[in-house]
Amino acid sequence: ALGHANIRIRRAAATAFAFQQDPEALPGLSRNLRDPDSGVRASAVHTLSAWVRSGQRASEEPVRTLVLALHDEAASVRRTAIQALRTCGDPSLLPELISGWNDTDDTIHQAAMYALKDQATAAEIPFFVSALHDSRPNRRANAAAILAKIGDQTAVPGLLAAIEDTDGSVRGAVIEALSALGAAEAVPSL
Repeated sequence: ALGHANIRIRRAAATAFAFQQDPEALPGLSRNLRDPDSGVRASAVHTLSAWVRSGQRASEEPVRTLVLALHDEAASVRRTAIQALRTCGDPSLLPELISGWNDTDDTIHQAAMYALKDQATAAEIPFFVSALHDSRPNRRANAAAILAKIGDQTAVPGLLAAIEDTDGSVRGAVIEALSALGAAEAVPSL
């Protein structure tokens, strides 16, 4: 049914495997990620997402397949893949989540931001300090929030450099981050 000529049947078949979690279905679901219909691709990603969230996957293959879905042309497919990868908690997936941060679609960026807020470590501080200079204010504010969540003092100089941002929401996020980090050197700038 995953390879049926009818789009509705392919979508329904992909969705049905979310409940069965049959490893034999994985090749068919992987093929469905190359389907010309974005709805079929989204159904396959939703199914793989359910497998990953349940923790009952037989191998890492569903995770690798979701990583491939991050490059799909449809934003809904990419967003669902990021949301699923967020549940993995696997630090080796951070570069993949960062690719979502850089996505031109703001809904993808937002999904990646939540995932990175949960998982980013001090190793990603240089990336987020550079993101404080992004042309989009929401991304600068998100970068400040993630730096606060990481909680490492090495972010303080980058945050101090952003305290004069032209956008009020960014300045607020930077001040909150500096406060969360206990950065006493920020007081004169306030």
